[in-house]
Amino acid sequence: MAKSNKYNSLQANTFLLLFVALLLPVAATLAFDIYLDGDVNLTQLITESTIAASTIIIISYPLYQLLLRINQVERRRSDTRKNVAELMDHAADMIFIMRPDGTIIDANQRAVEILGYSKEELLNASTWDLDIDCYMRRHPDLHRRLYQGQSISFESQYRSKDGANIPIESHITMAGWLDEPHYFEIARDITRRRKAEQELYASKEALERVRNRLENRVQERTEELVEEMRIREQAERSVHEMRHLLENLVNSMPSIIIALDANFRVTQWNQEAERILNIRAVDAIGNFITQILPSFRSAIVNLTKRSDYGRKAITRRLSLELNQQLKQFEVMLYPLTPTKRSGSPGVVIRIDDITEKVRIDEMLVQTEKMLSLGGLAAGMAHEINNPLGAILQSSQNIQRRLSVEFPRNQKVAKQLNLDLNLLEQYLAEQKIPLFIDAIREAGERAAHIVGDMLSFSRPSQGQNAAIDVTHSLESARRLAAKDYNQKKKFDFRNIHIHCDYQEHLPPVLAQKNQLEQVFLNLLINAAQAMAQHPEVASPTITLKTRLEGQAIRVDITDNGPGMDEHIRRRVFEPFFTTKEEGAGTGLGLSVSYFIITEQLGGQMMLKSAPGHGTSFSIYLPIQGDAVALEEKTVDGQVGQIELPLNSE
Repeated sequence: MAKSNKYNSLQANTFLLLFVALLLPVAATLAFDIYLDGDVNLTQLITESTIAASTIIIISYPLYQLLLRINQVERRRSDTRKNVAELMDHAADMIFIMRPDGTIIDANQRAVEILGYSKEELLNASTWDLDIDCYMRRHPDLHRRLYQGQSISFESQYRSKDGANIPIESHITMAGWLDEPHYFEIARDITRRRKAEQELYASKEALERVRNRLENRVQERTEELVEEMRIREQAERSVHEMRHLLENLVNSMPSIIIALDANFRVTQWNQEAERILNIRAVDAIGNFITQILPSFRSAIVNLTKRSDYGRKAITRRLSLELNQQLKQFEVMLYPLTPTKRSGSPGVVIRIDDITEKVRIDEMLVQTEKMLSLGGLAAGMAHEINNPLGAILQSSQNIQRRLSVEFPRNQKVAKQLNLDLNLLEQYLAEQKIPLFIDAIREAGERAAHIVGDMLSFSRPSQGQNAAIDVTHSLESARRLAAKDYNQKKKFDFRNIHIHCDYQEHLPPVLAQKNQLEQVFLNLLINAAQAMAQHPEVASPTITLKTRLEGQAIRVDITDNGPGMDEHIRRRVFEPFFTTKEEGAGTGLGLSVSYFIITEQLGGQMMLKSAPGHGTSFSIYLPIQGDAVALEEKTVDGQVGQIELPLNSE
């Protein structure tokens, strides 16, 4: 307030001096005029006074503004000093105003309370006396930063009056409101913070120990989890491998495997089901089995009822038409093992296509029949052989002894006075030579039957050789067309024979006459079957040879009437024939079957259906894989039985 009055007096004195300085020239001029002229020029006096007054006004306004500015600055400084004083009195931290050399010129009440000094003691001291670390003295560059208008902060220790060290955090800046350079310092007692930091440090150490223990425990648990994960991954991998193995097993099975849930919706559909039923798994899974397989619907419903709706296993054989072919199926329906989640999880249907198996079983039955009849045929051949030889020999002797040209007959007739020419005429009139020829033909036919029976009962004793199957098949074709087209009811000239031969086939080990006999029998049977059914349009026989693996396959196929199941099952039985009486012996296919299977080590199969023709498939092992056949004996004899057709 004193300083404000001082500045107001200075302003008034300034204006007074300015007014006097402006009036002095006017007064001097007026005195000089009086001195020279002895009187006063009123007009000049007024003019000079006016000029002086104007000059005073012009000069006093900016001076007034300048003084006003100075007054405002002084007032702001006064307000700042007042605010600083109030701040220092109410501040919670120690506040010092000091010179650059550290001399304290002012300190607040908080500094007195914390340090224990009186204010007078502080004003007579220096901050360097208080600062134990002498931070400002050890860092003289801080003064330069302060003069550049920067603020500095640091931590140090002040010594109290009782000798205690008080940690402080100091913030120093220039006191710009003072006329001379002074520092304004705010020193905060950080004793509690240091204590808190020490406690925090101790807590950190404890926390670090806890963290270390926790890390060890976490590491141990992590290792346990890693081991558990390894075991689990191994188990999952084993489960995956087992599932993959089971899927491969199910898909690799040659049977149709279909799994159903409790509502008979498809849950499993293997690759064999896709292949045979021609239905993809993605289209089958999730749908009702009765909708997917309508042809099996009645069979599945009946089997389901008989199995007490999947509670017990049941197996049945079914004959169903699939893809326009009559197939034999073995259907097995059995329940899935109940689990905790599902008391009745569903059923599994296993369907096996046993069409070929049934045919093989039929062929095995036929084979057993043929094996049992083989010994019978051999015995019958031996028993028939002797009287048949006597019949043929006697018929030959009768013809010879009735012959006119035979010398012995002429001699005996001359002794008895018998005219042989008349006797010959008599016999001709009575057709006795025809009867004798019929006896010979019947005997020769019986001899052929005996030969076939012997071939049926045991293999030929001839030596096997490397045979070209294609040449043998062509030879049989030419022989059938040449020898049978005029004597029988069929004519090969009216039958188209289509040949599809693979070139450069390896040879087979066989006897040429036996192989040609088999081919000839099949060609004749095909021609006769088509001749018995003239309604067959464009009768055709297809001959086909192919190399399949280590065997040569020969297919002889006709487009004739075909066979029903009853005939197809018995076609290889001995003495079974569908021809008219006297037209066949029923041994042709039986002998052919045994030549292929027993003597040549091959296979012979038949496929036929009414209205779809007949196809015989013969598999002959190639020469390198052919096995030498052991000679078989019947009743201790080896070889064919020779009939005594010649007489002594």
